[in-house]
Amino acid sequence: MKNLPCSRRGLDPRTPDRTSVELYEQLITAQQLRVCHVSTRGRVKLSQSSAQGSDSLTVSQLESVPDLAQQFAQGRAAFLGETPEGELCVGLFVPDSQAQGEEWKRLQFVGAYLNDAEVMMTMESAALANWHSQMKYCSRCGSSLRTRSLGWMKECVKCGHLVYPRTDPAVIMAIHDQQDRLLLAHNAHWPERLASLIAGYIDAAETPESAVLREISEEVGFHGIDASAIKYIASQPWPFPRSLMLVYRVQLGVEGEAADQLIQVDNNEIMWANFYSKADLRKAIETRDLMMPASSSVARAYIAQWMGEMMPAEVWE
Repeated sequence: MKNLPCSRRGLDPRTPDRTSVELYEQLITAQQLRVCHVSTRGRVKLSQSSAQGSDSLTVSQLESVPDLAQQFAQGRAAFLGETPEGELCVGLFVPDSQAQGEEWKRLQFVGAYLNDAEVMMTMESAALANWHSQMKYCSRCGSSLRTRSLGWMKECVKCGHLVYPRTDPAVIMAIHDQQDRLLLAHNAHWPERLASLIAGYIDAAETPESAVLREISEEVGFHGIDASAIKYIASQPWPFPRSLMLVYRVQLGVEGEAADQLIQVDNNEIMWANFYSKADLRKAIETRDLMMPASSSVARAYIAQWMGEMMPAEVWE
């Protein structure tokens, strides 16, 4: 897969400098920084030019941040890296309750339309904003945590335990039959008509390949699939709140009615699932019988590349 919307990297993260006193002083005394505003549940604030109707979609702009030292200390900001032009980038975090109004958009729907630098800025900010909002106390002794490393680490004020942002790996499966039809399913918690690929988290001490076999067995009843039918394709961060999506293609050895008869949904998490040819899916989208996943998702990217065409930019909440 090429050009995954949220895997693009447009900044130098300057990871070794996160503990640099010199960089910290440079940031808190800077007249202007490139800033993006992200909520704790993944909403991003459009830049002033985009909010006013600019043709290009941007979510960062040069701003002065006079209270940056305090925001670092309170876990409301993080250093994100440096642009090729030498601009230092910072993410500022706000509670989701404050991320209201026309200028705030869900990152799942706008990430695909941002440039490489802003994709990296907003994805990292979304992950860190949620982490800071959740990680308040030490898991060892229960004491408070203080922020370190320009927003990338926390330290217990009592026992010194260090805590880092966590990523939860998940697998997402593109299941094809011998006619190259693609399996799409509907989750019980999704909006009506929304369909996507089967996905699930990797259990403790489980390999991604084992997770693929377990998930397709549990959710759609595909048992006895050989590991040789599984092929890793790509990965993409999905910080809603903290996932890393590992994409696998699963090639079934059957087709047509035989493949259809294999489907046995669990009626708990997955309510229905069907195989679609490219022509069938195109028609279902045109007639609005189906909605596709969010534009920034790896599922949407896979479906579009498989079909070989763009899909409507339908937004659901």
